[in-house]
Amino acid sequence: MVKVSTYFGMSLAAFVFWQSMDKLHVWIALHQDEKQERLEREAEVRRVREELLKENKYKDALIVSMSLKCKLGLVVTVQSVMYLPLSLLK
Repeated sequence: MVKVSTYFGMSLAAFVFWQSMDKLHVWIALHQDEKQERLEREAEVRRVREELLKENKYKDALIVSMSLKCKLGLVVTVQSVMYLPLSLLK
C-alpha cells in the first residue's frame, strides 16, 4: 500500500511539475516575442528618424527668398521653398 501511494504521489507531483514548467515556458516565450517586437519597432522608429534628419539637412538649406551664387557661377534666386544641398553654396 505504501508503494502504491508513493508511486501515485510521485506521479502526481511529476505531472504538476511538468504542467507548471510548460506554462512557464509558454509565458517566457510570449514575453520574449513581445520584447523582440518592441525592439524591432524601436529600431524602425530610429531608422526613420535618422532618414528624416538627413532630409532636413537639405530642406533647411534654403527656405527664405534670397539670391545666392553657386559654385558653378550661377546666381540662383529663391522665391519660395527650394531644397539645395549646402555643399553647392559658397
